[in-house]
Amino acid sequence: MTTRNYYSPEQKAAIAALHWDEKQTLSQISRENKISISAVRRWVREYSPAVNDNGEKITKKTVSELEARIAELEQDNQILREAVTLMDKYSREQIKKSNRR
Repeated sequence: MTTRNYYSPEQKAAIAALHWDEKQTLSQISRENKISISAVRRWVREYSPAVNDNGEKITKKTVSELEARIAELEQDNQILREAVTLMDKYSREQIKKSNRR
């Protein structure tokens, strides 16, 4: 029976960095670390560095996480806009009722 190894995001990023920073091939990394080449390929893709506008390095995984957070916040904003519209409508109705008295 084979045991499965689990790697933290930091370990995955360090292994991916071997490809980007030390220019090792995927097969070298796979062989030396006893990790499947498909896992190494996936980690290299997920943790490949990019540079943002501030000159900071970020990974595609971080970008994906930020995009998901943005989508969540946009949904929250839409709910809040609808709530404000309903409260505004209710307030106007209450003002009309109080003016009739």
